[in-house]
Amino acid sequence: MAEGDHKIPSRSGYRDRMQQSDQQGDNPLINEEELASRALHIQSKRFYLDVKQNRRGRFLKIAE
Repeated sequence: MAEGDHKIPSRSGYRDRMQQSDQQGDNPLINEEELASRALHIQSKRFYLDVKQNRRGRFLKIAE
């Protein structure tokens, strides 16, 4: 590979795919199902743990 022959991928392709995904209703934030929810009190803080799932799988959401 000669100097200057490498290509840097543009982010515009990524943006285009994300916009198409949102327009098609593929947004993973939509259609999330909450499986379990707990609030924990640790010292003087409160943490919220939510187990959720969507079409991509199950995940744990943690918030303070």
